[in-house]
Amino acid sequence: MSSPDETNKSNNDTSEDTIPLKNADKSNGSKNSLCKDQSSDATIDINDTTTKERKKNRFIGTYDDVLKGLELTQKSRSTFIALIVVILLLLLTIIILSILWPSIPSYLKYPVCNSKACLETSLQILSWSEPDVEDACDAPRALTCGRFHEEFQEHELYNRYRGEWNSRSLYKYREIMDINNFITKQLVNSTGSGVFIKELYNSCLKLDKTDRDSSFSYLKRVLRSLGGWRIVDDALSKWHLNKWTIKESLPVLHDKFGISLFFKISVRDRDTPPYGKIIAISEGDFGLPHKDLYLIDEHSEIIQSYLEFLANVFKLFDRTSEEAKKFAKIVYNYEKRIVKDAYYLNKEVPSTGEIIQLGRLFQDVSSLAVYDTVKTIFSKTRLSDTTDIWVEDLDKLKEASRIVSSTEASVLNDIVAWSIIKKLLPYLSRDFQNINAQFHYDTYHIENLEPTWYQCTDTVNNFVPVGLEVLRLQNQPRLRTSTQSKEYIQTIFDELKGVVNEEINDAVWISEGLSKYLIDKVSKMSIQIGVPSEVVRDERFLENYYSEYLPQTITFVENVEQLWTFEKTILEKQLGELPHQDELMYEMFPVSGSKYRPVRYSSNLNTLVMQDNLLRHNYFNKDIPISINFARVGTDIAEALVEAIQTLSHRYSNDVQSSKPLPYGTVIEEQTTRCLKLATPFGVLPIDAQRAQLVSLSATKLTKTAITVALNKLKTKDDRSVAQFGHHLSDGDHERLPSLQKYDAHQLFDFVLLQRHCSSAALSYKKLKPFVEHVLAEEETFENLWDNVKPLRKDFDCSSKSAGKCEKLL
Repeated sequence: MSSPDETNKSNNDTSEDTIPLKNADKSNGSKNSLCKDQSSDATIDINDTTTKERKKNRFIGTYDDVLKGLELTQKSRSTFIALIVVILLLLLTIIILSILWPSIPSYLKYPVCNSKACLETSLQILSWSEPDVEDACDAPRALTCGRFHEEFQEHELYNRYRGEWNSRSLYKYREIMDINNFITKQLVNSTGSGVFIKELYNSCLKLDKTDRDSSFSYLKRVLRSLGGWRIVDDALSKWHLNKWTIKESLPVLHDKFGISLFFKISVRDRDTPPYGKIIAISEGDFGLPHKDLYLIDEHSEIIQSYLEFLANVFKLFDRTSEEAKKFAKIVYNYEKRIVKDAYYLNKEVPSTGEIIQLGRLFQDVSSLAVYDTVKTIFSKTRLSDTTDIWVEDLDKLKEASRIVSSTEASVLNDIVAWSIIKKLLPYLSRDFQNINAQFHYDTYHIENLEPTWYQCTDTVNNFVPVGLEVLRLQNQPRLRTSTQSKEYIQTIFDELKGVVNEEINDAVWISEGLSKYLIDKVSKMSIQIGVPSEVVRDERFLENYYSEYLPQTITFVENVEQLWTFEKTILEKQLGELPHQDELMYEMFPVSGSKYRPVRYSSNLNTLVMQDNLLRHNYFNKDIPISINFARVGTDIAEALVEAIQTLSHRYSNDVQSSKPLPYGTVIEEQTTRCLKLATPFGVLPIDAQRAQLVSLSATKLTKTAITVALNKLKTKDDRSVAQFGHHLSDGDHERLPSLQKYDAHQLFDFVLLQRHCSSAALSYKKLKPFVEHVLAEEETFENLWDNVKPLRKDFDCSSKSAGKCEKLL
């Protein structure tokens, strides 16, 4: 140990050593300061280096310890290091992929319907749509119908069927093809009604071989039965124009051929007690497809085509071009005069018809011989001057009668002759057919006619629809609508009726009395789906049905006369008491002059009638999702329901004079074009096309509401809904279509509904279609649906367009 003395000595030594530094000259101050700073920096660097070395040594020591612990040799250490690096890289890759890996869309987690029916339906929907379109709001038609043209541009009837190829054209083609296979393959050795149907078809196929002489011979015979025509009979010494009268010719024209010159005679439902059927007198037909075409500019393409059509027919009777043009002008100008001066009387409110006594026709419209014509057509019915008949507009008939009474006999003689020639043109020799075909091309803007097999099958089906349908159902049981399918459709019908009644109940603009009447009628309304089973089972039904039909198989043109003779018997039978099944069949298959509707309403039966053929070709299938069946068959039923409401409202207004019918007269003319902004390419839009558009939009709105109600019932597990529609539920979720999983039940309904209006048509025909087919072009209907039925846009999160202001009207 050091002694205190030594310690003190040491301290003293130190003190002595440092005293000179403290007392150093100030001139050395800066130098000492610099040395001090350098010394400080050096100390920091040494400390940092020491710390790093210590950490490095610690890591190396730990690393060495691990290697020693694993007992790895010097050679295996490099392999271990490489393995560690690979593992770290894999971990890094997994982390990056987990961050960037896309999540599975929620819609792919829903159950998918993989049945054959669902796969076929999905294929059809996808083949018409354009999947590359991402935004339904900007391009709904491109999304749903973008490949429709591409899908059918090679089709056998594309650009040959009318002027617009659409979904209805496709389903009709498939049905006609099936009928053709049935006629050509299964009616070969048939008996009974099948024999004359087969012969009728074979006779039609021979039309191309009809010679000119036989056609002229038949035409002359027909014209002479009408009193003669100055062009072919003037050379005969026994025939004189001054002996010919329109009053004698018209009854024969209507009675033998069913040609509605100046007026049309038919049978319709009576809207007043005692109800039943009543003889009806309405506007007649003319050469142009629609009377409104006589109001457009004479230089328009369709008018010029019609004038050429008239002239070409007249040339066949050995007349010069100048004479033919003069004839064409006479006929066209007279038809135009009747339309403008008689059919367009200035009236604030269009007539809804009135019931008068038959005797008044003899007094008020004597020049048209309507009285004699009615008695001739219904010769087996006991008619008196006090018999009630329905007249669409008596004032129009009076004006037409006045015009006829002041017209030269030569002009009237030409008009009568033209009306019968035009009716027979498609069934005469090739030169007549070619002229008719050319006007067909000009009207529909197509390049060629349908193939002969299609034309003849369609013609035979129009002539004998009941015979073909019943025979097919009897021989092909697969075509019959099953009991399960009928129950399914009945449920759709009941859902729609419920929605209709709610709409009526909520409509404040409908009077209380009318509202109760309509709700009661709709609640009691039934639906007949397909031909009654008792008719199919009755092997003698067709024999009795066609007992008065005498088809002509040698010369096909004579069937025109025979068909009308047969249909007259049906009209007369409808005026009397009929068995229920016969009445159903007459309603389901009306006479050939009636417009085809997939579902029709009979006010006397208070029943909707639906043909079996609507449910074929995968248009309906109980094994596909409910949304698709509602969008297709449901909408067809809804359209019939909307028209039924209008019929019933008129019936009520006739019973209760103080009430007013639902707004379908002036409302359509005053509000539809303004509200829906419908185009008027020729300055006029036919009222029936406007009405059809309003029915279509209203039906869509009703069906959209009905599918929403049905889906909600399924969600709450309503027993009846689950029994009919629940087979497409899996764990409480709706099954979706393969490759269409992104669309929920509501969007799938919208998608399929809009595809009903996929089409391809020439621009010129789109303008003409309302005058030819009495409905708007499908493209325009599509746009009106999208713009005015707001729930369709809402399902795709699209903003509502300000143009859609038709909620009250719909």
